[in-house]
Amino acid sequence: MFPYRRNGVKQLDHDMMISRIATGLKAGGFIVVADHIKWQDGVPPLINGHKPDIVYIERDGSPIIIEVETLDSCTNSHTINQLRAFNKQGETYVFIPTEKQSIFPKRTHLERIIAANRLSNVKVLTFAA
Repeated sequence: MFPYRRNGVKQLDHDMMISRIATGLKAGGFIVVADHIKWQDGVPPLINGHKPDIVYIERDGSPIIIEVETLDSCTNSHTINQLRAFNKQGETYVFIPTEKQSIFPKRTHLERIIAANRLSNVKVLTFAA
């Protein structure tokens, strides 16, 4: 089965958020690799068969995984499979956008899926699109 494909506008929003997060982390002195945006420092490796959007190294040397999703992709099976894989590796943050329509139903649904799958290393955060 092929991963979900966003429409062009959603993909642009997704990629812009990856760029914003990666740039901010690098400016904060972290080692950062990022996918989708031709990041000059490289792309993340596959983690349990899935490639995260961003990986950065925390000051204590531990890797932190960041996955950026859009509202139309945040609860699909591909995303949940990614989060299961990343949860096994360690601390993971999934970012979803706040858009004109309420994000709370999607966020609540995603948090319930995370809880039901016992993905204790996965946390949901929101960002302004």
